[in-house]
Amino acid sequence: MLDDRDMMADFLMMQKFLCHSYNAAASEAAGEQLRGDLIDVLREEHMLQASAFEHMNRWGWYQPRPASQADLSGARSQ
Repeated sequence: MLDDRDMMADFLMMQKFLCHSYNAAASEAAGEQLRGDLIDVLREEHMLQASAFEHMNRWGWYQPRPASQADLSGARSQ
């Protein structure tokens, strides 16, 4: 049986996958209405993902390594 931490980790991973999938679908939607609807759903999924991340981070269950100055510089140059 999964504990709370495992369920939240699974939820966060699922939200990341959904955001990626909705982003790809919105990028390839041929119609403006469909694209707009997918972007609305994507925005909602991002809010759920952010909420899950914030809760897990607050509880110490998900603590990503802070970006170093070198990481930031590398990302800017890409």
